[in-house]
Parts: sequence; C-alpha cells; structure tokens
Amino acid sequence: PAFDLKPYQRQGTLASANRQLHWFEEADGSGGFFTTDTPGTKAVVGFAAGRTCRLGEVTIEPQSRFGAVYVTAREPDGTIASASQLLIVAIARARNTGMKFSPDGKRLLASGQSPVLMEPVKATIAINRPRPARVVVLDQDGVPTKQTLPVVNGRFVIDGAKEKTPYYLVVFD
Repeated sequence: PAFDLKPYQRQGTLASANRQLHWFEEADGSGGFFTTDTPGTKAVVGFAAGRTCRLGEVTIEPQSRFGAVYVTAREPDGTIASASQLLIVAIARARNTGMKFSPDGKRLLASGQSPVLMEPVKATIAINRPRPARVVVLDQDGVPTKQTLPVVNGRFVIDGAKEKTPYYLVVFD
C-alpha cells in the first residue's frame, strides 16, 4: 500500500514521529545521511562531509566523504548533558585483508582474513557543557592510551588516520 510521507516532512528532511531521527537526501539523488538526536546519543551517519549537524548540546562536522560518528553517554541511564564520560565511535567502511567482491559488488568472492582494514573518519566535534573536557584516545580494543586531543572551548578534531583508532573517550573533570 502507498505510504504518505507528508506528516514526516520537515524543512526538506524526513523526520521520525518522535523527531529523534532525521533523513537528509541530496537533491540529485547521489546520497544522503541521517542524524540521531536522543538524550543519550547524538550521531551523524552517511554522506555528510562539509555539513554542520547541530544535535542539542553536540555539534558534529564530518570531514570524511562517508562515515558514522556516534557520541553517546557511557552510563546506562546517562544523558549527553549530564554524563561524566562520553564515548565517541567514528567508523566507515571496513574489510578483511584480501577480501574480494564480484565486479558488480553483489557477490563475495573471497572472505579474506585479519587484520580488518578500516577507512578512517575525520570530524570536528563540539560539546556544549559547562565543565571542561578531556578527550582520551582509546586503542582499537577500547583501552585508554596516553594520547589526548586538544580541546578548545569544548571543540576538538578526531582523525582516525592520525590516531589509528575509531574510539575516543570524553571525560568531564
């Protein structure tokens, strides 16, 4: 049956009934992205390079052509506004070493093996909170490293190519 999208159209986007999810599509049909804006998680997923996505107290500006950037409260019932720690996950395409697909991309020809090769994601993130934050780079297993990122007025840049990880921990002191 036909589905009427008009009730979900909001200023050139499609919004979920609770308005926590928004879909933005390029006018030429070349792609798009969606945002998540809940009390506990803010995210931008898809082809959003060069966009500024304001999601409550978090602003995400992806610089990679494609990526998924999630900012989420670490506490089970925490919110972005009150959590003592936030976890950032920034991922894009991932493939096993030696993985091969058919020319049309529809069939897996070789599954490959470890290590998994990941496309890095770069983004500027701003978190509007009254307390200062530290951003700790986590390793690929989620273990804190000694490396931190500079934070200026709640704003910092993550760069998976430079830091060699998709994981970051924001700590409010």
